[in-house]
Amino acid sequence: MTRKASPTIALFPEASFGAALNCVGIAQALRAKGARPVFICHAGFSGVFADYGFQEYQLPTDEPLSDSERQS
Repeated sequence: MTRKASPTIALFPEASFGAALNCVGIAQALRAKGARPVFICHAGFSGVFADYGFQEYQLPTDEPLSDSERQS
């Protein structure tokens, strides 16, 4: 019997901490089901998803997020 590779699922949350943390919960459930969730995110979120044990891929950017963008 051969094992199937775990599917990789990319999550790309809106650039706000509320949406980002909602996606962490979804990613945790996906991981519990055997998937491999990864995050595509704004560089201002560097480390947020890694703190939960997920791989991150930052989008290139010329400007950091403003305080209002991070709070929305």
